[in-house]
Amino acid sequence: MKQHLYFLWVPALLLSGCIDGRIEGILHDGNLAGADYWSLEPEILSAGVGFEGIIAPDFDEITRENALACGSSWLDDMGCDPEDPAQFTSMTLPNLINTTYRGELDYSVLRDGAIGFDGLPVVFSWPVISSTAHPEDFQITLNTGEVVFAQFAGMIPNFEYNERNCVVLFGELCNRLPSTDPNTRFPVRMEIVDDGTPLMLVGPGGQVVSAVGLSWETSVSPYDENQGPRLVGAKLNYVGDFPPGEGQAGSNFGGPMFPNDEFALYGGGDFRLRMLTSGGFSPDGIRRVQPTDFEKHFRIHALGANGETVL
Repeated sequence: MKQHLYFLWVPALLLSGCIDGRIEGILHDGNLAGADYWSLEPEILSAGVGFEGIIAPDFDEITRENALACGSSWLDDMGCDPEDPAQFTSMTLPNLINTTYRGELDYSVLRDGAIGFDGLPVVFSWPVISSTAHPEDFQITLNTGEVVFAQFAGMIPNFEYNERNCVVLFGELCNRLPSTDPNTRFPVRMEIVDDGTPLMLVGPGGQVVSAVGLSWETSVSPYDENQGPRLVGAKLNYVGDFPPGEGQAGSNFGGPMFPNDEFALYGGGDFRLRMLTSGGFSPDGIRRVQPTDFEKHFRIHALGANGETVL
């Protein structure tokens, strides 16, 4: 069956200059700068599984054989440095998860022959105070009636100060069967619960609210046809003299970062159209969308001065 789950993952970026215990603290420092809110009220915009079984399999290295063993993709046609195999796949190793996410690996929970964990991005309409994000905040109900919690929670890859509205969870959450299969297993409800240190969001005017009680539901498996990432928001922002929040979190890692803001790529501009998806996106699950790829993947419908649609 043809699948459509593409989630953009950036492991190689985080291995550059990031080998000590300070990484998790930086990612969960609670800072925000120039982050958008996507609706007037706090809500969960999406909480569907992004990938199955490819996170933290019990391997010491990334190889083509290991990537295929856990069900990850591997791109043989990539023109990347062969000394950096993480560029060829979306599989990640345990040491990366242990140093960048909050939680604890427990391979005993794996089911259905899986050797790695599943990933579930939870997208909020308001940015998250990352210091309050823990696996215990997210109560997940499966289609089987089981209630589970993820093994890990973290902000990568949505970790820039001007992002941070998506918390990514890893755990044993699903298999690769469609919803019509009697043996399928997938999340049908996500609810934010009080773990003693409630997950907090920041909204318009700097108001801080608890996310406890927010929920999201679905009736489809991520492995049903055409259940890949969706566009859940788009926002037109004024471009000033600098991109607030851009690169600030990454600069703390001590390694080279993007830069990928409008000034670095295009020399500035008047407005920036910021898009929000249900789980990140990539043309094939591994390659990034490049600055020159806009016309390949997007088309803007604008309202003209006389009310006409302008493409």
